[in-house]
Amino acid sequence: MILVLLKAACLLEVLSLAVFSTHVHIMVQKIYFGSLFVAKFYFAFFRKAYFVVTYGSFYGSQFSPSYGSSHTIALMLGLPEITEEQAIKIIELALNVDLKLGAKLAGDVKPELQQKTVNMIAQQQVTEWFRIFLLGETKSLKAADELIKTVKHSDPDIRRKSVWASMKLGSEATLSVINIAIEDADFHVRKTAIRAIAELDNEQAISLVSLILIKDPIVSVREMAVMRVLGKLDSEAAILELLRATQDLEYKVSGMATRCLEKMEREAVISVLTKVLKNKNSDLSLRKSAADLLGKLGNERIIIDLFEAYLDLNSDLHRTVSYAIFQIKNRAITKENDIKEHQKSQQKGQINHWLRYLNSEEPIERGNAIFYLTSLLGKEVAIDLATQALEDPHHYVRGHALTGLAKLIGKEAIPQVIKALDDSHCNVCDQASQELIGLRQYLPANLEISEATVSRLIGILNKDQNMYDIYIQEKTLTTLTKLCSIQPNLLLNEDLENAFINASKAADNSLHSSAATGLGKFSSEKAASRLLDMVGDTDFDVALSATESLKNMPFPITAKYLPDLINLIPTSPDGFVLDAVVSIQSRCQFYNYEISQSKPPQITEAIETHSIHDKLNIITQEVKKVSEQPKRVINTTNYFEKGTHNHNHNYTNDETLKQQVIELRQFVHQLHQAYQPTDEAKAVEIIDVEVRAIQKTNPTRWQKIKNQFQLLRSQLLNPENHFQATKATLAEVAKHYLEESVFSKAFITYIDTLSANNE
Repeated sequence: MILVLLKAACLLEVLSLAVFSTHVHIMVQKIYFGSLFVAKFYFAFFRKAYFVVTYGSFYGSQFSPSYGSSHTIALMLGLPEITEEQAIKIIELALNVDLKLGAKLAGDVKPELQQKTVNMIAQQQVTEWFRIFLLGETKSLKAADELIKTVKHSDPDIRRKSVWASMKLGSEATLSVINIAIEDADFHVRKTAIRAIAELDNEQAISLVSLILIKDPIVSVREMAVMRVLGKLDSEAAILELLRATQDLEYKVSGMATRCLEKMEREAVISVLTKVLKNKNSDLSLRKSAADLLGKLGNERIIIDLFEAYLDLNSDLHRTVSYAIFQIKNRAITKENDIKEHQKSQQKGQINHWLRYLNSEEPIERGNAIFYLTSLLGKEVAIDLATQALEDPHHYVRGHALTGLAKLIGKEAIPQVIKALDDSHCNVCDQASQELIGLRQYLPANLEISEATVSRLIGILNKDQNMYDIYIQEKTLTTLTKLCSIQPNLLLNEDLENAFINASKAADNSLHSSAATGLGKFSSEKAASRLLDMVGDTDFDVALSATESLKNMPFPITAKYLPDLINLIPTSPDGFVLDAVVSIQSRCQFYNYEISQSKPPQITEAIETHSIHDKLNIITQEVKKVSEQPKRVINTTNYFEKGTHNHNHNYTNDETLKQQVIELRQFVHQLHQAYQPTDEAKAVEIIDVEVRAIQKTNPTRWQKIKNQFQLLRSQLLNPENHFQATKATLAEVAKHYLEESVFSKAFITYIDTLSANNE
């Protein structure tokens, strides 16, 4: 049956290849697949699938599925008609494209073949931690035996990664690995096991945590079991286990258990505690703990239950219950007005305390006084106090004054905050940049941080270093990074970019991590290339910052670095390079950069060697005759409605659309006037920076431009409008709407790289 379906799909695809320019065919595709894009994809996939199933290879060439096609291939691998030989061949081809893809598909084959395909993954010649990661990616129970071996490895880091990987295989496999891991000699491995336990169902999780709380000698392990597992559950069994944990001899554990109970739904907790208290067969110490907690959490309604326990002849329980009743009655007697009066008196005392330090000779005391008094005093008095403190000779006081003023008056503080960017001390400058980020929603669209301010900060980075200068330069890097997120056109400043690159190469590597974070803001080849060099740094923080920055840059820039990053995976045991690779693959929608850049395989000869294909070729030739005739544009929306046809819609003269995208046209015109780029690449960079700036600083304008962006995108990239148009042709159409030549070409590139959510 599968062969019949695949052959039928191939027939449809051959038809599609010949008549893709005809709108009748587009209409047929939409009927079956909902959209032209989906139709094209399925036709392409079924062609590949047919050749794999029939001949054992994808045209004898490279297997190059799109990123999203793995789901469809997975469906095919699960079909009962797939043979072992065919499944193994597909996994081999997939492993040549991307190891993670191969691992995923190995777990998607039908169950009876999974042992074979999972063994293929287990036999990959890669570093041990990466092999374990790939076994987890299979999500197959057949990988459990291999992970049970690796969880006994001599390296505790490998054992931890084995626990993480088991979490992807389902609870049965995870449980087998956890049972070994909770007995591990290394407490870090046991903590990782607790994280895995939190993913199990309630009954299994509580049983394992109960064992840990009894047996584990490390306080932090028991505390983590309470917080990560029991604190997240709300069942009666979990409450009971938390009650037992309140008896732990270590306060960190018992205190954590108490806090977890206090955060739970009050009535449910009281119900369980009351049951324990009234059960005379319960352990006496457990009943005392229940009574103690009822005194803290209960209300007048439970006094009758407490009184029943109060009559118990055991003196220890009697005293505990007596105190619990006292606590509840005392809370009931306390009036709301008394509480408010107490709070007011307390606040007055705090004000008097900090007023004494306002004129202290110690700047720390003055600064702390400003910090607290701007929250405690009336608004007008607090504003005057903070404004005066901005002139204090010490940076610590000025920094707290700036924070207090921003909290008190919000957007009205923007002028003072911008002025503080030129403060003589780097800490105040950095605080000012942080406050601007907090006030981002109020910043004007035409906000300009002066060139003098930026030049002064760049100058600090270019100074010769001594110990104090290094601290100042690190703070300055942080400040400039924040300013770039507030005013993205700073990213076009080459001096600024060069300053970040120089800082990333400074003799003192304490600057490298901050420089890497800042370089991630620049959408340039130069910044990306430097970040790639830093990914392999021996310093963990530097390598992590560089990797995070590189993966978040626009994917048209980072995609070409996929091969280099993949080669770095074995040297990055913490896995953040792998995380970057997966993130970039997801955004650029392909696994293998080299294959994505190669020409698609030719299948003409393969088709001509088989009789069925000869028949298809005859059909193809007939259809080609039709496709070579003058084209008619058919409006498929109303094609079947009363025979109404629209044959000669001239899209390049659509003045209506020009009026609908007027905000976008103004935006492009402003960019052209401001920058006047000479090449498309520079224009794309400018568009990217400016779009992100508007999105962050002017949500209202961004919403208008975004809607018009999507409207223009649907017009330019809609196959029914310009189905076989070259980029040059589309650029001409864009020029009609946007009027600027260089930016029209750049917008085609930019629109074509928009993410799936069009944000």
